[in-house]
Amino acid sequence: MWRLGKGFRTISEFSVLVKPRLALPPKITQLTGIDQAMLDGQGIRLHDGFRQLLDFLGDRPVFAHHAAFDQSFLVNASAQCGLGFSNVMYDTICMAEAAWPELDSYALFSLAQRMGLGNSPAHRALADAKATLDVLKAADVVLRSPHRPKGHQRRC
Repeated sequence: MWRLGKGFRTISEFSVLVKPRLALPPKITQLTGIDQAMLDGQGIRLHDGFRQLLDFLGDRPVFAHHAAFDQSFLVNASAQCGLGFSNVMYDTICMAEAAWPELDSYALFSLAQRMGLGNSPAHRALADAKATLDVLKAADVVLRSPHRPKGHQRRC
């Protein structure tokens, strides 16, 4: 996750591994490349990681691709930790749909490939966050353009 300044300039970065209460399923290792040994060696307790995340975010808004999915995890972690999560969340899918209404898929990987973005998501938090940021930047350029094609309406 990144904290951004004007012009989407990166100010700081946040990333932690959290130790799950149960053993990591092989399917997650296949999907993310994260294995149990990594979590055992580098992971921290959920409460500690969530506290660090809240400190990093402050009251800033959060942008996510398919935000409802991420928000459900954050709200669940918030409840497990007894910590509040009330940051406003924005969904970059909304921006992508407004910028490129002709597309068949707005999946993060599809958008990254279609737009030739250098950062393909890999189901790892930082890689996915970087791809989301790239989509946000590209959509912002299209949506701010006074010459965008008809059918492109700003809905976000």
